[in-house]
Amino acid sequence: SSISNELKNKGKDKELVVRVSTSVEESYNIGLDLEKWVNDGLIDVIVGEDNHAGSVTNPNVEYNELLSITKNSNTRVHASLFSHMDSDRLNEATIESIRGAACNYWDQGVDGLYVCQWFSQWPYKASFYEKLREIPDRDIMDSKDKFYNVATSTGRQTKRASDLFSKKHGDSLPVVLETGKSVKIVNTIADNLSKWDETERVFEVKLRFRITSATETDQYEFKINGSTIPDTFLRKINRTS
Repeated sequence: SSISNELKNKGKDKELVVRVSTSVEESYNIGLDLEKWVNDGLIDVIVGEDNHAGSVTNPNVEYNELLSITKNSNTRVHASLFSHMDSDRLNEATIESIRGAACNYWDQGVDGLYVCQWFSQWPYKASFYEKLREIPDRDIMDSKDKFYNVATSTGRQTKRASDLFSKKHGDSLPVVLETGKSVKIVNTIADNLSKWDETERVFEVKLRFRITSATETDQYEFKINGSTIPDTFLRKINRTS
């Protein structure tokens, strides 16, 4: 409260912003009582961050807990939008991946986006500013191409961070496939495909899986929304590791 009061004494236009976990319980366990702070009117903005995803682009982060405790209050919730992809294919997320994550966050009802760790893209090029111009406006991104990835823990993370990541996210990658057992992966898609298909704006929809340590005798069955993808679908296999 002393920090909040000191800040307000310096001017009504000054705001107190806290960057914390998207989990209210995790914050409370380390002594941060977010709900009390909101009820007492001490903070103006909560920046929620998924501490278990290793600071990488993750369109599936949920902000429902923070939005719930700030409902009917003057405290706003901002989503952390990371540009770092940290895969063996991409270091920084493409604009299509940024659109997918940003649209998923806007659709949850957040009040704003916090561009997190974007300084790593220095020196800034045209693609950097293109991302910044689009992400504030959900409607501008609506009809454009988007990529949706499932966040993946990498070997560059510490063991503790990697363990926390796997415990928190049952829908994170990588996962071990076992014979006779199914694996469920949740990936939220912001696009209204029916809407854009009616206006002939959908060129193609791609679903990509990467499988390592596979042999020619292995057999896989893929499902989307509980329905098996039929063999009649156009399928391409790229054996590039």
